[in-house]
Amino acid sequence: MLAVATTNMVAKKEPMTSTDLLSAFGEVIKQQRLALGFSQEAFARRCGIHRTYMTHIERGMKMPSIDVAQRLAWGLGLEVSELFTQVEAKGATVKAILGENATANPKG
Repeated sequence: MLAVATTNMVAKKEPMTSTDLLSAFGEVIKQQRLALGFSQEAFARRCGIHRTYMTHIERGMKMPSIDVAQRLAWGLGLEVSELFTQVEAKGATVKAILGENATANPKG
């Protein structure tokens, strides 16, 4: 007799649009940085990245690599998984406020 593996199927949320993800990631980084009392320049130095790159991340203009995301999380005293959990929560909040269609990327 064959054993059938069962898995708990959990309903997955729709992924955030690229625009929402960039915005939420930047907002979380900035809020956490400010809560810790770091200037943007000091925090960028702490994480080993250039200040202008940090500006672009916080403004939602650039998405960091996993390596940089890990350094940012470390700089905030978080695990990278905790950082992305906060980003997901921020993205869900933005969608709830603006509505599903308001955050859609018009460029596709």
